[in-house]
Amino acid sequence: GPDGRDLVLKAFHLASEAWSSRFYHQVTALAQIQSAYIVQIHGAFMQDACEGCILMPFYPGGDLATWSRDHSHADMAIRLRIAIGLLSGLHDLHSRGFVHCNVKPENVFLAKGLSPVLGDFDGVQTHNVTMTQPMQATIIKYMAPELRNGNVDKVEPAVDMFSVGVVLAELFDGSEVSDAIQALVSSLQSADPTQRPTALEALHHEAFQAEPMKEASCVICLDVYPVSGGVSCADGHFACIECLSRSVRAAIEAHSHVKVLRDGSVCCVAPDCELLVSGRAIASAVPDGDLSALLAIVRAQFERDAAAEQERQFRDRVDAALLEHELDQTMQNHIRTIQNEVLAITCPRCSTVFADFDGCCALKCGACSSYFCAWCLQDTGNDAGACHQHVATCASKPAGDEDPFFSDFAVVKQAWARLRAQRLRHYMAEKIEDAGMRALVQQRLRPLLTPDIVGDNFRFE
Repeated sequence: GPDGRDLVLKAFHLASEAWSSRFYHQVTALAQIQSAYIVQIHGAFMQDACEGCILMPFYPGGDLATWSRDHSHADMAIRLRIAIGLLSGLHDLHSRGFVHCNVKPENVFLAKGLSPVLGDFDGVQTHNVTMTQPMQATIIKYMAPELRNGNVDKVEPAVDMFSVGVVLAELFDGSEVSDAIQALVSSLQSADPTQRPTALEALHHEAFQAEPMKEASCVICLDVYPVSGGVSCADGHFACIECLSRSVRAAIEAHSHVKVLRDGSVCCVAPDCELLVSGRAIASAVPDGDLSALLAIVRAQFERDAAAEQERQFRDRVDAALLEHELDQTMQNHIRTIQNEVLAITCPRCSTVFADFDGCCALKCGACSSYFCAWCLQDTGNDAGACHQHVATCASKPAGDEDPFFSDFAVVKQAWARLRAQRLRHYMAEKIEDAGMRALVQQRLRPLLTPDIVGDNFRFE
Protein backbone atom coordinates (compact mmCIF):
# COMPACT_ATOMS: atom_id res chain seq x y z
CA GLY A 1 0.00 0.00 0.00
CA PRO A 2 1.03 3.69 -0.25
CA ASP A 3 1.81 3.78 3.48
CA GLY A 4 4.11 0.76 3.27
CA ARG A 5 1.62 -1.76 4.65
CA ASP A 6 1.10 -5.13 2.96
CA LEU A 7 -2.29 -5.63 1.31
CA VAL A 8 -4.18 -8.72 0.13
CA LEU A 9 -6.19 -8.94 -3.10
CA LYS A 10 -9.27 -11.14 -2.75
CA ALA A 11 -11.41 -12.18 -5.72
CA PHE A 12 -15.16 -12.99 -5.62
CA HIS A 13 -16.99 -14.98 -8.28
CA LEU A 14 -20.14 -13.14 -9.38
CA ALA A 15 -22.61 -15.20 -11.37
CA SER A 16 -24.71 -12.40 -12.89
CA GLU A 17 -24.95 -8.65 -13.42
CA ALA A 18 -27.37 -8.40 -10.49
CA TRP A 19 -24.83 -10.03 -8.18
CA SER A 20 -22.14 -7.67 -9.50
CA SER A 21 -24.32 -4.70 -8.59
CA ARG A 22 -24.95 -6.21 -5.16
CA PHE A 23 -21.21 -6.80 -4.70
CA TYR A 24 -20.45 -3.13 -5.26
CA HIS A 25 -23.35 -2.01 -3.06
CA GLN A 26 -22.30 -4.13 -0.11
CA VAL A 27 -18.57 -3.41 -0.47
CA THR A 28 -19.34 0.30 -0.50
CA ALA A 29 -21.47 -0.04 2.62
CA LEU A 30 -18.90 -2.18 4.44
CA ALA A 31 -16.16 0.28 3.57
CA GLN A 32 -18.01 2.90 5.61
CA ILE A 33 -17.82 0.81 8.78
CA GLN A 34 -14.95 2.21 10.84
CA SER A 35 -14.33 -0.61 13.28
CA ALA A 36 -11.08 -1.95 14.62
CA TYR A 37 -12.69 -5.41 14.60
CA ILE A 38 -13.83 -5.51 10.95
CA VAL A 39 -11.48 -5.84 7.99
CA GLN A 40 -10.88 -2.43 6.43
CA ILE A 41 -11.60 -2.32 2.70
CA HIS A 42 -8.98 -0.25 0.86
CA GLY A 43 -10.43 -0.57 -2.64
CA ALA A 44 -12.70 -2.58 -4.94
CA PHE A 45 -12.84 -3.16 -8.69
CA MET A 46 -14.11 -5.62 -11.33
CA GLN A 47 -11.52 -7.95 -12.84
CA ASP A 48 -13.98 -9.01 -15.51
CA ALA A 49 -17.74 -9.45 -15.83
CA CYS A 50 -17.80 -12.36 -13.37
CA GLU A 51 -15.08 -11.47 -10.89
CA GLY A 52 -15.02 -8.69 -8.30
CA CYS A 53 -11.89 -7.88 -6.33
CA ILE A 54 -11.26 -6.06 -3.07
CA LEU A 55 -8.06 -4.87 -1.39
CA MET A 56 -7.72 -5.49 2.34
CA PRO A 57 -4.86 -5.50 4.85
CA PHE A 58 -2.57 -8.47 5.31
CA TYR A 59 -2.73 -9.72 8.89
CA PRO A 60 0.56 -11.34 9.94
CA GLY A 61 -1.12 -13.08 12.89
CA GLY A 62 -2.94 -15.42 10.50
CA ASP A 63 -6.45 -16.68 11.22
CA LEU A 64 -8.02 -17.85 14.46
CA ALA A 65 -8.16 -21.49 13.35
CA THR A 66 -4.39 -21.63 12.90
CA TRP A 67 -3.72 -19.68 16.08
CA SER A 68 -5.98 -21.97 18.17
CA ARG A 69 -4.20 -25.02 16.83
CA ASP A 70 -0.74 -23.58 17.54
CA HIS A 71 -1.59 -22.04 20.94
CA SER A 72 -3.64 -24.67 22.71
CA HIS A 73 -2.19 -23.58 26.07
CA ALA A 74 -2.90 -19.85 25.71
CA ASP A 75 -4.06 -18.27 28.96
CA MET A 76 -7.64 -17.29 29.68
CA ALA A 77 -7.01 -13.53 29.48
CA ILE A 78 -5.95 -13.82 25.84
CA ARG A 79 -8.93 -16.04 24.96
CA LEU A 80 -11.33 -13.60 26.64
CA ARG A 81 -9.75 -10.70 24.77
CA ILE A 82 -10.25 -12.47 21.44
CA ALA A 83 -13.85 -13.33 22.36
CA ILE A 84 -14.65 -9.74 23.30
CA GLY A 85 -13.10 -8.42 20.08
CA LEU A 86 -15.03 -10.91 17.95
CA LEU A 87 -18.33 -10.01 19.60
CA SER A 88 -17.49 -6.31 19.23
CA GLY A 89 -16.96 -6.81 15.49
CA LEU A 90 -20.31 -8.57 15.15
CA HIS A 91 -22.03 -5.78 17.09
CA ASP A 92 -20.50 -3.17 14.76
CA LEU A 93 -21.59 -5.19 11.71
CA HIS A 94 -25.12 -5.91 12.94
CA SER A 95 -25.71 -2.31 14.06
CA ARG A 96 -25.15 -1.26 10.42
CA GLY A 97 -27.78 -3.70 9.18
CA PHE A 98 -25.52 -6.52 7.95
CA VAL A 99 -25.30 -10.22 8.78
CA HIS A 100 -22.03 -12.03 8.07
CA CYS A 101 -23.53 -15.51 7.45
CA ASN A 102 -20.16 -17.25 7.45
CA VAL A 103 -18.58 -16.75 10.88
CA LYS A 104 -15.93 -19.39 11.47
CA PRO A 105 -12.33 -19.39 12.78
CA GLU A 106 -10.89 -19.28 9.26
CA ASN A 107 -12.67 -15.94 8.69
CA VAL A 108 -11.35 -14.31 11.86
CA PHE A 109 -7.92 -12.73 11.37
CA LEU A 110 -5.52 -11.62 14.09
CA ALA A 111 -3.97 -8.16 13.95
CA LYS A 112 -1.09 -6.94 16.07
CA GLY A 113 -1.68 -7.55 19.75
CA LEU A 114 -3.86 -10.58 18.88
CA SER A 115 -6.82 -8.31 18.19
CA PRO A 116 -9.43 -10.26 16.19
CA VAL A 117 -10.66 -8.82 12.89
CA LEU A 118 -13.76 -10.23 11.17
CA GLY A 119 -13.27 -10.74 7.44
CA ASP A 120 -14.36 -12.68 4.35
CA PHE A 121 -17.64 -10.93 3.50
CA ASP A 122 -18.55 -12.78 0.30
CA GLY A 123 -21.66 -14.19 2.00
CA VAL A 124 -22.79 -11.05 3.80
CA GLN A 125 -26.52 -10.28 3.74
CA THR A 126 -28.68 -7.35 4.79
CA HIS A 127 -30.91 -8.50 7.65
CA ASN A 128 -34.70 -8.19 7.47
CA VAL A 129 -34.41 -8.17 3.67
CA THR A 130 -35.24 -11.09 1.41
CA MET A 131 -32.04 -12.85 0.36
CA THR A 132 -30.92 -11.94 -3.14
CA GLN A 133 -27.68 -13.91 -3.08
CA PRO A 134 -27.37 -17.63 -2.28
CA MET A 135 -25.76 -18.54 1.03
CA GLN A 136 -22.06 -19.30 0.73
CA ALA A 137 -21.00 -22.82 1.49
CA THR A 138 -19.76 -23.13 5.05
CA ILE A 139 -18.85 -25.89 7.47
CA ILE A 140 -22.13 -27.34 8.67
CA LYS A 141 -21.30 -27.17 12.39
CA TYR A 142 -21.04 -23.37 12.25
CA MET A 143 -24.35 -22.98 10.41
CA ALA A 144 -27.45 -22.03 12.41
CA PRO A 145 -30.18 -24.72 12.46
CA GLU A 146 -32.67 -22.46 10.65
CA LEU A 147 -30.24 -22.12 7.74
CA ARG A 148 -29.51 -25.82 7.63
CA ASN A 149 -33.24 -26.52 7.32
CA GLY A 150 -33.49 -24.03 4.45
CA ASN A 151 -36.84 -22.71 5.65
CA VAL A 152 -35.91 -19.01 5.95
CA ASP A 153 -35.93 -16.38 3.24
CA LYS A 154 -34.59 -13.61 5.49
CA VAL A 155 -31.51 -13.73 7.65
CA GLU A 156 -31.26 -12.24 11.12
CA PRO A 157 -28.20 -11.46 13.26
CA ALA A 158 -29.12 -14.53 15.32
CA VAL A 159 -27.56 -16.78 12.65
CA ASP A 160 -24.18 -15.13 13.29
CA MET A 161 -24.68 -15.48 17.04
CA PHE A 162 -25.11 -19.25 16.67
CA SER A 163 -21.91 -19.42 14.62
CA VAL A 164 -19.93 -17.33 17.09
CA GLY A 165 -21.21 -19.59 19.88
CA VAL A 166 -19.56 -22.55 18.15
CA VAL A 167 -16.39 -20.50 17.55
CA LEU A 168 -16.23 -19.50 21.22
CA ALA A 169 -16.83 -23.08 22.34
CA GLU A 170 -13.76 -24.08 20.35
CA LEU A 171 -11.78 -21.05 21.54
CA PHE A 172 -12.31 -21.98 25.20
CA ASP A 173 -11.96 -25.73 24.62
CA GLY A 174 -9.17 -27.26 26.69
CA SER A 175 -9.16 -24.51 29.30
CA GLU A 176 -10.90 -24.16 32.63
CA VAL A 177 -13.86 -21.89 32.02
CA SER A 178 -16.32 -20.34 34.44
CA ASP A 179 -19.94 -21.34 34.69
CA ALA A 180 -20.79 -17.93 33.21
CA ILE A 181 -18.80 -18.63 30.05
CA GLN A 182 -20.39 -22.07 29.69
CA ALA A 183 -23.84 -20.51 30.11
CA LEU A 184 -23.11 -17.85 27.48
CA VAL A 185 -21.79 -20.36 24.94
CA SER A 186 -24.81 -22.58 25.55
CA SER A 187 -27.28 -19.73 25.05
CA LEU A 188 -25.54 -18.64 21.85
CA GLN A 189 -26.01 -22.15 20.44
CA SER A 190 -29.70 -22.31 21.29
CA ALA A 191 -31.82 -24.01 18.62
CA ASP A 192 -34.36 -21.20 19.03
CA PRO A 193 -33.04 -18.03 17.38
CA THR A 194 -35.09 -15.84 19.72
CA GLN A 195 -33.26 -17.29 22.73
CA ARG A 196 -29.81 -16.33 21.49
CA PRO A 197 -28.37 -13.10 22.95
CA THR A 198 -27.43 -10.29 20.61
CA ALA A 199 -23.76 -9.36 20.25
CA LEU A 200 -24.26 -6.41 22.59
CA GLU A 201 -26.05 -8.57 25.16
CA ALA A 202 -23.23 -11.11 24.95
CA LEU A 203 -20.67 -8.37 25.56
CA HIS A 204 -22.58 -7.35 28.70
CA HIS A 205 -22.84 -10.96 29.90
CA GLU A 206 -21.42 -11.76 33.32
CA ALA A 207 -18.88 -14.00 31.59
CA PHE A 208 -16.94 -10.85 30.73
CA GLN A 209 -17.58 -8.91 33.91
CA ALA A 210 -14.22 -9.89 35.36
CA GLU A 211 -11.94 -7.00 34.45
CA PRO A 212 -10.35 -7.95 31.11
CA MET A 213 -7.12 -6.48 29.87
CA LYS A 214 -7.91 -2.94 28.83
CA GLU A 215 -7.39 -2.26 25.14
CA ALA A 216 -7.44 0.71 22.83
CA SER A 217 -7.33 1.29 19.09
CA CYS A 218 -4.35 3.33 17.90
CA VAL A 219 -5.56 6.55 16.25
CA ILE A 220 -2.72 6.29 13.71
CA CYS A 221 -2.59 2.66 12.56
CA LEU A 222 -6.05 1.61 13.90
CA ASP A 223 -4.66 -1.65 15.31
CA VAL A 224 -5.83 -2.66 18.79
CA TYR A 225 -3.35 -3.00 21.66
CA PRO A 226 -3.40 -3.34 25.43
CA VAL A 227 -3.42 0.19 26.85
CA SER A 228 -0.05 -0.59 28.43
CA GLY A 229 1.36 -0.81 24.90
CA GLY A 230 1.20 2.93 24.21
CA VAL A 231 0.14 6.32 25.57
CA SER A 232 -3.06 8.38 25.55
CA CYS A 233 -4.05 12.00 25.94
CA ALA A 234 -6.59 13.02 28.60
CA ASP A 235 -9.44 12.34 26.16
CA GLY A 236 -8.27 8.75 25.66
CA HIS A 237 -6.83 9.11 22.14
CA PHE A 238 -4.36 6.23 22.08
CA ALA A 239 -1.11 5.86 20.11
CA CYS A 240 0.74 2.54 20.11
CA ILE A 241 4.45 2.43 20.91
CA GLU A 242 5.44 1.78 17.28
CA CYS A 243 3.50 4.78 15.93
CA LEU A 244 4.59 6.92 18.88
CA SER A 245 8.24 6.09 18.19
CA ARG A 246 7.82 7.02 14.53
CA SER A 247 6.27 10.33 15.58
CA VAL A 248 9.19 11.09 17.90
CA ARG A 249 11.66 10.30 15.12
CA ALA A 250 9.68 12.49 12.71
CA ALA A 251 9.83 15.40 15.17
CA ILE A 252 13.61 15.57 14.68
CA GLU A 253 13.15 16.65 11.07
CA ALA A 254 12.93 20.33 10.24
CA HIS A 255 9.35 21.61 9.73
CA SER A 256 7.92 18.36 11.13
CA HIS A 257 4.15 18.23 11.74
CA VAL A 258 4.93 16.61 15.11
CA LYS A 259 5.63 19.30 17.70
CA VAL A 260 7.52 18.54 20.91
CA LEU A 261 7.21 21.16 23.65
CA ARG A 262 10.01 22.21 25.98
CA ASP A 263 8.83 19.81 28.71
CA GLY A 264 8.91 16.85 26.29
CA SER A 265 5.15 16.68 25.86
CA VAL A 266 3.69 16.14 22.39
CA CYS A 267 0.44 17.42 20.93
CA CYS A 268 -2.12 14.63 20.55
CA VAL A 269 -2.04 13.09 17.06
CA ALA A 270 -5.83 12.71 16.87
CA PRO A 271 -7.46 15.19 14.46
CA ASP A 272 -8.87 18.33 16.11
CA CYS A 273 -7.52 17.34 19.55
CA GLU A 274 -5.50 20.08 21.21
CA LEU A 275 -4.58 18.12 24.33
CA LEU A 276 -1.06 16.99 25.19
CA VAL A 277 0.57 13.64 25.88
CA SER A 278 3.00 14.19 28.74
CA GLY A 279 6.73 13.86 28.19
CA ARG A 280 6.98 11.54 31.19
CA ALA A 281 4.46 9.12 29.63
CA ILE A 282 6.28 9.18 26.29
CA ALA A 283 9.69 8.70 27.90
CA SER A 284 8.49 5.62 29.79
CA ALA A 285 6.96 4.08 26.65
CA VAL A 286 9.39 4.54 23.76
CA PRO A 287 12.62 2.54 23.25
CA ASP A 288 15.94 4.00 24.44
CA GLY A 289 16.96 5.17 20.96
CA ASP A 290 13.78 7.19 20.52
CA LEU A 291 14.04 8.49 24.09
CA SER A 292 17.46 9.88 23.17
CA ALA A 293 15.89 11.60 20.18
CA LEU A 294 13.16 13.07 22.42
CA LEU A 295 15.75 14.36 24.88
CA ALA A 296 17.75 15.92 22.04
CA ILE A 297 14.64 17.79 20.88
CA VAL A 298 13.94 19.03 24.41
CA ARG A 299 17.59 20.07 24.80
CA ALA A 300 17.37 22.05 21.55
CA GLN A 301 14.22 23.75 22.89
CA PHE A 302 16.11 24.85 25.99
CA GLU A 303 19.02 26.08 23.89
CA ARG A 304 16.69 28.16 21.71
CA ASP A 305 15.04 29.58 24.84
CA ALA A 306 18.48 30.31 26.29
CA ALA A 307 19.46 32.20 23.13
CA ALA A 308 16.34 34.35 23.31
CA GLU A 309 16.95 34.94 27.02
CA GLN A 310 20.54 35.88 26.25
CA GLU A 311 19.38 38.58 23.85
CA ARG A 312 16.87 39.88 26.40
CA GLN A 313 19.41 39.96 29.22
CA PHE A 314 21.90 41.86 27.08
CA ARG A 315 19.30 44.49 26.25
CA ASP A 316 18.44 44.75 29.95
CA ARG A 317 22.11 45.19 30.87
CA VAL A 318 22.50 47.95 28.29
CA ASP A 319 19.34 49.67 29.52
CA ALA A 320 20.60 49.48 33.10
CA ALA A 321 23.98 50.92 32.11
CA LEU A 322 22.35 53.82 30.31
CA LEU A 323 20.14 54.61 33.29
CA GLU A 324 22.96 54.32 35.79
CA HIS A 325 25.26 56.80 34.03
CA GLU A 326 24.26 60.17 32.77
CA LEU A 327 25.74 59.68 29.32
CA ASP A 328 25.72 62.33 26.63
CA GLN A 329 23.41 61.84 23.68
CA THR A 330 26.15 60.83 21.24
CA MET A 331 27.37 58.03 23.50
CA GLN A 332 23.80 56.83 24.08
CA ASN A 333 23.17 56.75 20.34
CA HIS A 334 26.31 54.68 19.73
CA ILE A 335 25.47 52.18 22.46
CA ARG A 336 21.87 51.86 21.25
CA THR A 337 23.07 51.25 17.70
CA ILE A 338 25.56 48.62 18.89
CA GLN A 339 22.81 46.94 20.90
CA ASN A 340 20.14 46.91 18.20
CA GLU A 341 22.13 46.60 14.97
CA VAL A 342 25.62 45.30 15.69
CA LEU A 343 25.19 42.67 18.39
CA ALA A 344 21.60 41.55 17.73
CA ILE A 345 21.18 38.58 15.39
CA THR A 346 18.55 39.91 13.02
CA CYS A 347 17.07 39.29 9.60
CA PRO A 348 19.35 41.11 7.11
CA ARG A 349 16.33 42.39 5.19
CA CYS A 350 13.79 43.57 7.78
CA SER A 351 15.96 43.60 10.96
CA THR A 352 13.60 41.37 12.93
CA VAL A 353 15.53 39.85 15.86
CA PHE A 354 16.18 36.15 15.27
CA ALA A 355 17.02 33.71 18.05
CA ASP A 356 15.29 30.53 16.88
CA PHE A 357 17.07 27.58 15.26
CA ASP A 358 15.77 24.13 14.24
CA GLY A 359 19.03 22.59 13.03
CA CYS A 360 19.02 23.79 9.41
CA CYS A 361 21.41 26.66 8.67
CA ALA A 362 19.23 27.96 5.83
CA LEU A 363 17.14 30.32 7.96
CA LYS A 364 13.76 31.80 7.04
CA CYS A 365 12.53 35.04 8.57
CA GLY A 366 9.10 34.71 10.14
CA ALA A 367 8.33 38.37 9.44
CA CYS A 368 9.30 38.93 5.81
CA SER A 369 9.80 35.31 4.58
CA SER A 370 13.31 36.02 3.30
CA TYR A 371 15.96 33.31 3.47
CA PHE A 372 19.43 33.98 4.92
CA CYS A 373 22.53 32.09 5.98
CA ALA A 374 23.04 31.23 9.65
CA TRP A 375 26.83 31.45 9.26
CA CYS A 376 27.20 34.89 7.69
CA LEU A 377 23.61 36.25 7.82
CA GLN A 378 23.65 37.02 4.08
CA ASP A 379 20.26 37.58 2.46
CA THR A 380 19.85 34.94 -0.28
CA GLY A 381 16.44 36.08 -1.54
CA ASN A 382 13.12 34.28 -1.28
CA ASP A 383 14.30 30.98 -2.72
CA ALA A 384 14.98 28.16 -0.25
CA GLY A 385 17.09 26.28 -2.79
CA ALA A 386 19.41 29.23 -3.34
CA CYS A 387 19.83 29.63 0.40
CA HIS A 388 20.70 25.95 0.88
CA GLN A 389 23.20 26.19 -1.98
CA HIS A 390 24.86 29.19 -0.33
CA VAL A 391 24.91 27.54 3.12
CA ALA A 392 26.65 24.45 1.79
CA THR A 393 29.62 26.51 0.53
CA CYS A 394 29.57 29.51 2.91
CA ALA A 395 33.08 30.76 3.68
CA SER A 396 32.05 31.51 7.28
CA LYS A 397 31.08 27.92 7.95
CA PRO A 398 33.43 26.17 10.45
CA ALA A 399 35.89 23.86 8.74
CA GLY A 400 35.01 20.85 10.89
CA ASP A 401 31.26 20.99 10.19
CA GLU A 402 30.80 18.18 7.67
CA ASP A 403 27.03 18.30 7.09
CA PRO A 404 26.33 20.77 4.24
CA PHE A 405 23.08 22.11 5.73
CA PHE A 406 22.66 21.14 9.39
CA SER A 407 24.65 21.90 12.53
CA ASP A 408 24.38 21.84 16.31
CA PHE A 409 23.03 25.02 17.87
CA ALA A 410 26.12 25.26 20.11
CA VAL A 411 28.32 25.50 17.00
CA VAL A 412 26.01 28.11 15.43
CA LYS A 413 26.08 30.19 18.63
CA GLN A 414 29.88 30.19 18.54
CA ALA A 415 29.73 31.42 14.94
CA TRP A 416 27.30 34.16 15.97
CA ALA A 417 29.67 35.23 18.76
CA ARG A 418 32.54 35.52 16.23
CA LEU A 419 30.27 37.46 13.87
CA ARG A 420 29.25 39.88 16.64
CA ALA A 421 32.90 40.41 17.55
CA GLN A 422 33.82 41.20 13.92
CA ARG A 423 30.92 43.59 13.48
CA LEU A 424 31.66 45.35 16.78
CA ARG A 425 35.31 45.91 15.86
CA HIS A 426 34.25 47.24 12.45
CA TYR A 427 31.75 49.64 14.03
CA MET A 428 34.30 50.95 16.51
CA ALA A 429 36.86 51.56 13.78
CA GLU A 430 34.58 52.94 11.08
CA LYS A 431 31.64 54.63 12.84
CA ILE A 432 33.24 56.31 15.89
CA GLU A 433 35.85 58.66 14.51
CA ASP A 434 36.66 60.47 17.75
CA ALA A 435 39.22 58.45 19.71
CA GLY A 436 38.04 59.82 23.04
CA MET A 437 34.42 58.90 22.36
CA ARG A 438 35.56 55.46 21.12
CA ALA A 439 37.40 54.86 24.39
CA LEU A 440 34.38 55.92 26.48
CA VAL A 441 32.02 53.63 24.52
CA GLN A 442 34.45 50.73 24.93
CA GLN A 443 34.67 51.44 28.64
CA ARG A 444 30.87 51.36 29.04
CA LEU A 445 30.45 48.25 26.90
CA ARG A 446 33.27 46.07 28.24
CA PRO A 447 31.41 44.79 31.39
CA LEU A 448 28.48 43.80 29.18
CA LEU A 449 30.46 41.83 26.58
CA THR A 450 30.42 38.36 28.12
CA PRO A 451 31.85 35.30 26.27
CA ASP A 452 28.36 34.16 25.22
CA ILE A 453 27.96 37.47 23.36
CA VAL A 454 31.35 37.97 21.65
CA GLY A 455 33.34 34.83 22.49
CA ASP A 456 36.32 34.31 24.76
CA ASN A 457 39.20 36.80 25.08
CA PHE A 458 37.49 39.51 23.06
CA ARG A 459 39.61 42.52 22.12
CA PHE A 460 38.41 45.73 20.46
CA GLU A 461 41.54 46.05 18.33
